[in-house]
Order: sequence, then C-alpha cells, then structure tokens
Amino acid sequence: MSEYTVIITHAPYGQEKPFTALRFVQAAFQHKVNIFLVEDGVYVAKRGQKADVRVEDMLKDAIRSGVTVKLCGNCAEARGISQGELVEGTEMGIMKELVEWVDRSDKVLTF
Repeated sequence: MSEYTVIITHAPYGQEKPFTALRFVQAAFQHKVNIFLVEDGVYVAKRGQKADVRVEDMLKDAIRSGVTVKLCGNCAEARGISQGELVEGTEMGIMKELVEWVDRSDKVLTF
C-alpha cells in the first residue's frame, strides 16, 4: 500500500483545486493518505462555510475513512482561525510534521 501526502494551498471557494484534491483523496482511500492544509488552504477545514458545503462533507468523509488532516497553525493564526472553528477530526500542525510526511510518503501532490 502506498502513502500519499496531499497539500492543499487554496481556499474552497473561487477555485476548484480543493475539490479536485479531495476527489483524489476519495479515490485513494485504499492507501494511507495525509492532507496538509497551508496558506489559504486552511479554510478547507473551517466548519460551516456556505461557499461550498460539499468540500466540508468530502473532508469529513476523508477523516471517517482514516485520512489524517492537519493544517499549518501559523497560516490559520494569520487568518484568525482557531481550533474551535475547525471540522471535527482536523488539527493544527507544524511544518516539521509536513516534512516528516513528505519524507516517508511515496508520492506528494500539491493542489
């Protein structure tokens, strides 16, 4: 089984990149998958957005399927996002964790 790290850098509105990334994640459920949200990608984990509810639902499905989801704590703080506003099952992370994921992953994709 391969391990994939998916890095999402865009917000879930205005572009389809987060949606496409989560479609890839769904197709890869039989593998170990990590999602790391950076830059405006941290908004993917913000609960209750009306911009694209399907992205939130897809993220929840990924978490239920065993996908680990972390977001850059510095990026979230810079955008005023706190842990209490996040989709359940996501957590703040640090770049060192992303480096560790990238180091052990078979493939790394950025959206």
